[in-house]
Parts: sequence; C-alpha cells; structure tokens
Amino acid sequence: MAVPNKFAPDSSLADQERVAHMFQELQTYQVELQMQNDELMLANEQLELQQQRFAGIYDLAPVGYIITGLKGEIEELNSAAADLFGRTKGELIGKRLYNLIFEEERNVYYLFLKKLVSSGVKENCQFRVQTQGRGQVFVQAEGIVIRAVNQCYIALTDITSTILVKQDLMKTSHRLALALDASNSGAWELNVSDMTFVFDQILARKLGVIPQKSIDFQVVAAMLDPADRPRFEQDCKTALFDLRIDATYCFDCDLLAGRYIWVNGSLGENFGGQQILSGIMTDVTEQKARQTQEEKVAGEHLRALVMARHAAEEKERNRISAALHDSVSQLLYGIQIKLGQVTGKKSEAALKEIKQLMQQAIRLTRNISFELAPSILIDFGLPAAVEELATRLSNAGLQIRARLVGFNSRLSPALETNIFRVVLELVNNCIKHASATQVDIMLRQTSAKIEIYVTDDGTGFITTLHEARVPGSGLDGIDNRIGLYGGNMQITRAVKTGTTVRIEIDNT
Repeated sequence: MAVPNKFAPDSSLADQERVAHMFQELQTYQVELQMQNDELMLANEQLELQQQRFAGIYDLAPVGYIITGLKGEIEELNSAAADLFGRTKGELIGKRLYNLIFEEERNVYYLFLKKLVSSGVKENCQFRVQTQGRGQVFVQAEGIVIRAVNQCYIALTDITSTILVKQDLMKTSHRLALALDASNSGAWELNVSDMTFVFDQILARKLGVIPQKSIDFQVVAAMLDPADRPRFEQDCKTALFDLRIDATYCFDCDLLAGRYIWVNGSLGENFGGQQILSGIMTDVTEQKARQTQEEKVAGEHLRALVMARHAAEEKERNRISAALHDSVSQLLYGIQIKLGQVTGKKSEAALKEIKQLMQQAIRLTRNISFELAPSILIDFGLPAAVEELATRLSNAGLQIRARLVGFNSRLSPALETNIFRVVLELVNNCIKHASATQVDIMLRQTSAKIEIYVTDDGTGFITTLHEARVPGSGLDGIDNRIGLYGGNMQITRAVKTGTTVRIEIDNT
C-alpha cells in the first residue's frame, strides 16, 4: 500500500478550477453569440426594409418586368407587366410567356429565349403580345439570365405608338415614292456648307449616280446642256438667299441627254440644323414636247388667221384700186380730154389751171391705187414694185433710193405682199414723222433669210420704242406681219441724226 505524499497537488481542486475557467469562457461565447445574433437580426431587418423598398420600386416601375424560369414560365412580374397584358398577376403567374405572344411571332421569342439561356449575355428582340381590351401591343424585350437561381429577368417596354408612327411614316414615304416615281420625279438636297448634292434612289437612277452619296455641285452642273449651265448656277445661288428655285433645264448627261428636267425647291434646315436647299426634280420632256406642239399648232392657227385677214385686206384693196382705176381715173381722163377740146382765148388761163389740177388729181389717184394694190407687184414681183414705190413717192423735197440684192426668183405672193407692205409702212413713217430729206431702202435675199434696211436722215424717234409699238400703230402692224415668218426687227435711233430699221425674215 502506497503512502500518500502530503506535498502532491489535490487533483479535485485543479478540476474545479478548470471547470470554472471553461464555464467563464462559455459565458463569454454566449455573450458574443448574443451580440452577433442581435447584429444579424438588425441586418435582417435592414435587408427586409431594403427588399420592401425594392419591391415597391419594382412593382411601381413604368416598365414591365417579368421573372421566368429557363423554359419561359412566368414566376414573378410587376404591375406594369400585368397592365401590359391587361390581366392580373394571378392570371399570369405560372403561364408561359410563349403562349401570350402572337402565333406568327412566337418563333422570334423562341430564338430570343434560346440565345438568352445559351449565351448568358443580354439579348433583345421585338414582338407583339396578345392583350385583353387593348388588342395587339408591340413590345421591346430585353433580358438576361441569372445562373445562380436559374431565372430569366426580362424587361418589356411598350413601343406600340413608336411602331405605329414608323408604320405611318413608311406608308407615307412609300406613297410619296410611288407618286414621285409615277410622275418621273425625285427628291434632292443641296448642302449649303459644302455645296454638295444628295439624290434619292429615283433621281440617282436617272442621273447614273449612287443614291444618298454627296456629289459636288459642279459635277451636277456639268450634266446640264452648256447653254443652261450658267442659268442653273445663277438660279441655285439666288435660291440660297431664301428664294425659290423654279425653272426647267435641258440635261446633256448619258442617261438624260436631251431631256428637260423641272427643278423646284426652297431653302430650309435638316434635322441636324444645317442649311439645305431641297426640293424635287421632274422629267417634263414629254410635257414640254406637248406644250411645244400645242404652241406650234396655236401659232400656225394664228398665222392662218392673220394670213386670211391680210388676204381679205388685199382683196378689198384690189377691189378699191380697180374701182379707182376703172371709174374715177377714167372719168378724170375723160374730163381732161374734153377740156382740151374747149377753145377760146378767155378761157385759156382757166383751162390751164384746170388741167394742172386734173393732172394732180390723176397722179394722186394713181398713187392711191398703187398703194392699195400695186398691179406691178402682181405682174412683175417685189423688186419692180419697191423701185416703183421709190419713184412714185420721191419729190422735190424727198429723195428715195431703192436697192435690191439676190432676188433672182419670185417669192410666194403672200410673202411678197407682206414685205411690200412693211417697206411701204416704214417709208410712210419717214415721210410723216421723221421730216427726212433722204430715205434709203435696201433688200437682200439669201438662201436662209431676207434682210430689209430702211434708213432716213430725219429727226429720229422722240418717244420710246415701247410707246411707238402700241397696239394698232404702224410698228405693231409690222411686228404682226414679220411675226408670220419668224422675223425680228431692230431699230437704231438717235435724235436729230436719223433712224435705221433692220428687219430679218426666215427664208428657209
């Protein structure tokens, strides 16, 4: 049997101390756990508060949000999404979004969901959904997959109004394009800052250029007929000062050679705020050809009317001339003969005076008859008639000289008559208004034209040519006559130094 050592420690006492120490540590751990529990409760309360706030924002957001599974069944949605479909949340939760889309566009959503699940990145698409009470609604869908919870978060935005506006705009643009195409028209723009043109597809096709590509101003100007280029450039520059451009030009490029294009436009701004000259161009070649033909027919009709009037006037002049020649002139001749048979010294002086008056009356009657209808014009032609005119109207105070070149064959009776009337009117003007002492008449005929020159040394015009050309005046009558043959008249005048009238008539 062992004897106990009085100096050895009491094991029971050590155990008690160890237990006490452990109990103290347990109390400390309990306090720490309590504190951590309080912090967790506080954090949970804050998390619940944030969740409530998020739920409020989520549910009241103006954009529709839907949470679906990977197969597209709706697990959660906000009020905006429910309103989008015109149904309650309870009616939609558990349903597949696929079944709420228009049948012909479900394939679009199917591909969207497939790409969304496989790619793991944000995807988007557009489709129409079926609603209650609103009919079809166009939506823009944007979504992303959350792998941790195997859910798809999808935002749905109502774009119906935007799509309808675009559709209306497309319809309007299409109708405008059809209208422009049917009228051989197209749209164009000229950027003021860099002076470059842009053409739509219709005009680009006609001009042989690329649609919507900027083309330098001078390149477009070079497409016009050289005679129209200066006018085109000036009209465009003028239009830059807030004026309209409204003119027709002849083009000379490969695809529009000889075509007439009407250009209409005005100054404005594009969406970027740039100053542009814009409008339409219309091919009016056929309209211009019809207009030219109508003007030609109208001109020929008017010419026929004027010719008929002149023919009637000439017929009446011939009748009066024949009456003067056959009656008055014969009567005067008869009186003159009878007076020559009277004898007696007392009556010789009176008879001499009577004979002089009779000769003057005969000469005046013959001149009137000549001016009305010169038989020499009908019998011998224009040169003889003009020379006879110069001889008859010359007197002691006025010398009239006539010169004709190139009249080797007779002209048409109507043309000869009209030229004679023009020369006669010009000479009468010199006699009546110019106080001239000398008048020179020169007529020249070539294969292409007939030129008439009448020059006097008189006082010249004292009024403007516009005033002298009033309807019914001599110059107006001359214009009418030479207008029948495409003629033109130029008058060179100077006060106190005489006047020269030059007339040119087409002889082709």
